[in-house]
Amino acid sequence: MTILEGPYYPLAEAAQNMDLSVTELKHHIENDELQAIVYTKPRSMLLLRKNGDGDWTGYATCNYRGHYTLHKSYVQQLLDGEDIFIGTGFGKIVNRDGISALSTSYPYKLLPPRPPITVWAAIELEELKPYLGNLSATPLPIEKEAATKKMDDLLKQFAGLIDKGDGVGSPPPSLHNGPDYVLDFKSNSEFSPPDLRVASSEIRRFLDDKAQKAKEASLLTSMQPWGRKGDSTRENQLHSMIERILTKIPSASPKQVWKIIEQDFNSDDPLFDVDCIIQHVSPETIEWSSRHGKDQTLRWNSLPPLLSKLKKRALA
Repeated sequence: MTILEGPYYPLAEAAQNMDLSVTELKHHIENDELQAIVYTKPRSMLLLRKNGDGDWTGYATCNYRGHYTLHKSYVQQLLDGEDIFIGTGFGKIVNRDGISALSTSYPYKLLPPRPPITVWAAIELEELKPYLGNLSATPLPIEKEAATKKMDDLLKQFAGLIDKGDGVGSPPPSLHNGPDYVLDFKSNSEFSPPDLRVASSEIRRFLDDKAQKAKEASLLTSMQPWGRKGDSTRENQLHSMIERILTKIPSASPKQVWKIIEQDFNSDDPLFDVDCIIQHVSPETIEWSSRHGKDQTLRWNSLPPLLSKLKKRALA
């Protein structure tokens, strides 16, 4: 799990710190280039964990004030300006020091299974504390008396007043035939767009990535295109292309070489693929065609030993 360090900024402040408009910031969040989280005022939370069978085990309840991760679909709704109720949705508590009133006591009158949990773990509080970071959290559903049971009780009271205690008459038919208590998943689970935040650690990571990409782009654009090689029938044109890259960047790693080949392939004015041999680049393979029209494939796991061989040949 990514460590999200503060301070935490509302979207407008985060955008200002990053020299972006709010619209641009939202775009980067929507494209998974930045993680947005939410801030919650004090609210009761249920701490739980999914077991191997896909069921949820409850461990504890607490009061929590701080920052909280949400599923991308909920974040998107908030970015769209919608108020949301996450119900049985869950996330992760970001600020451990925001936890108070931690309790491992089962919080409801009716025994489990009770959504979202299937079972409740029997664990002592001190045993649980070291593992809080491994647990998910959801707003604690509020247990309420079933509306039909309330109505039944009122009707019985009303019938008792009519009888005036003389025992005459029959009790009214019951409207209630389910559990006496139900869970309210809405009242405690609301979030709104102003709750969105971006951690300063995310801002630093994004800006560092942006600077690195700019550096790589600058390096490539500063290079002059290579002239065409002679029409040697024994030349491996892909090897020659990689050697041209190594001439410019002798310390290039396999990952950097792969990325440069991909950028060259997507460029209208390639710097290294002077013979236009590259046909397709994916994370797993580079497909290329020789001057003789022979289609060939270089797999990712073959590049590191090839690169090592070409570097040694260059030093020979």
